[in-house]
Amino acid sequence: MLQFVFAAGQLMSWIVLVSLDYGLVGVLSGYVIGQLLAIGVGVVLNTLRLTRPTKRHFRSLFQFAKYGWVGAVTTQSWVWTDTLILGLFVVPAFIGVYELSWQITGVLFLLASAIGSTLFANVSELSAQDETEQITDLLERSLVYTGIMAIPGLVGGIIFAESLLAIFGEEYRIGATVVAVLILARVFHSYEIVFGKVINALDRPDLMFRSNVVFILLNIVLNVLAIATVGWIGAALATSGAMILKTGLTYRYIRSILSFTVPVTEILLEVISALIMGLCLWFLIPVSLASLPLLEIALLIGLGGAIYAVSLLVLVERIRIATARVFRTLLVSIDR
Repeated sequence: MLQFVFAAGQLMSWIVLVSLDYGLVGVLSGYVIGQLLAIGVGVVLNTLRLTRPTKRHFRSLFQFAKYGWVGAVTTQSWVWTDTLILGLFVVPAFIGVYELSWQITGVLFLLASAIGSTLFANVSELSAQDETEQITDLLERSLVYTGIMAIPGLVGGIIFAESLLAIFGEEYRIGATVVAVLILARVFHSYEIVFGKVINALDRPDLMFRSNVVFILLNIVLNVLAIATVGWIGAALATSGAMILKTGLTYRYIRSILSFTVPVTEILLEVISALIMGLCLWFLIPVSLASLPLLEIALLIGLGGAIYAVSLLVLVERIRIATARVFRTLLVSIDR
């Protein structure tokens, strides 16, 4: 929730402040506003009362951290490698467009990130109790929901990327292709983060250490080669390619320590639902989508979201049952 509040608050602040011609000050202010909103919500939700740790806790943390530290390096590599290497090869204007495209796509990763954080805590506890069957069930159910935002985001990004970028200035329209490619990277990262969190929760940070080292080196090499040969769009292609390979490697590692079934049918139905949404929007949107005002674009995006949600409920039984359960719980709470 805090990640969502931060990212949504930041993005909405950017749209409002930049559209009011506050420029760089608006961008910096949006970052601060997003952080303050997240802190405020965090203070309200926090119920922890901490106690003094013991030597045993520090020894346990050290055993994990001697492998886990590279994860923080990987996160920074994932975020900044392409941008830094772009600075060596292309003009600064393209770097600004690329970075904005990257930030916009981040909203689609929030659900997967939240699922991964929740999985880590739950799987860690279940692993301590040797509840392998429950871990498997939890992972399989989580994979159904992991791409539920990123998959339709890929279709929506192809349709709306240029219009969304134009909000920040006409010169940003050229980033539409980059947005679509980076959303593809976010889709694979959504599944990679879930696999990685479960591997760590099963107390195998050594496997994630290997995966992260491979990704860091591969990301650097691919970015240098792609940007030098293809140009600034090559940064998005290289970053996506490195993440796809890391997802495959992480999947291989988790299969080596845990037997589970990927819900391929349900994931494919999510893809079909996203395509249905895209097809409907294709017939509904006007030819000159790029010139539509912000309000109409927002309405079209909302309509697309509604079409996708209905398609999911019709096609995916597990999501339909879970949604009905949530509504029943809400109704019971209201009655009380």
